[in-house]
Amino acid sequence: MNEHSFARKIVSKCKPDLSITWKINDNYAGGVPDALFIGDTTSVWVEFKWIKELPKKANTLVKAKLTKPQLSWMKKLKASNNLAIAVVGLPGYCIVFSHIEEIENGIEKQHCELIRHQDLVDWIIKTCNS
Repeated sequence: MNEHSFARKIVSKCKPDLSITWKINDNYAGGVPDALFIGDTTSVWVEFKWIKELPKKANTLVKAKLTKPQLSWMKKLKASNNLAIAVVGLPGYCIVFSHIEEIENGIEKQHCELIRHQDLVDWIIKTCNS
């Protein structure tokens, strides 16, 4: 699996339960998040990243590694009260970065909360529809 197939997997699993699922591919506006999910009550913007495995040492930072334009988009979305997250996927699990500080600086491996891919799907659907 890679970043593209991970994003496609999450988007396709959310599609039946949400009003709009949009896997964004914008070649003109750099930094636009990878996906937008819209439900009955709110929306979630997601920037997907992929790593093959977690670092070995507990105090090593796990980073979302957003580009400057992607980080700029995240900051602007959050400043205008949009729910925007970065998700780092790895085989079987993922890590959600919900705060700008985490997105910019990373999280030590020992503090990362690993969630299953399906749990991310469930969270997106529940968040958008409640």
